[in-house]
Amino acid sequence: MDPRKRQLIVSSGEDGYWVAECPSLQGCISQGKTKEEAISNIKQAIRGYILALEDDCLYVPDDCFEVFIIDTGDMANLPLLSGQECVKVLTGGGFYNIKQPGDNLLLSPKTKDQSKQFNLRHFGQGHIILRHDHPFAQITVPDHETLDRRTLQAIIRQLGLNADELAKILR
Repeated sequence: MDPRKRQLIVSSGEDGYWVAECPSLQGCISQGKTKEEAISNIKQAIRGYILALEDDCLYVPDDCFEVFIIDTGDMANLPLLSGQECVKVLTGGGFYNIKQPGDNLLLSPKTKDQSKQFNLRHFGQGHIILRHDHPFAQITVPDHETLDRRTLQAIIRQLGLNADELAKILR
């Protein structure tokens, strides 16, 4: 397969958005008000996700994946959050801002030795990319006024949480 092409999963959300995921880039998630906007937004997220890996001389995964269906809890229990509110909830690990050119916002650990510490690289208005080194994980959060509950569900699933665990964090 052409390395510039990625397979996507695009589905209708719970709150009127379309949710897009790139399974070969675990945690690469976006959304849009239309299917076309979701696809356009996930393209930006993919570029930012790959750029973040390349900037740090990390391996860019090939486009291959397996699909698993798991229960992440009741979406009705999930709150409506903006992308910034979601990041605020998830950045209790010490994010800081590093300005970079591009189209996305990137969060990554302060140092490779501080597995729970994160930093923030600004790549524009599109997405926030969270990174964790040990074990390595990278995830995008759309920087939108409202995150669809299905988008939030995908984010928490990729973080290894469920809806009930997120609800505890929010309290």
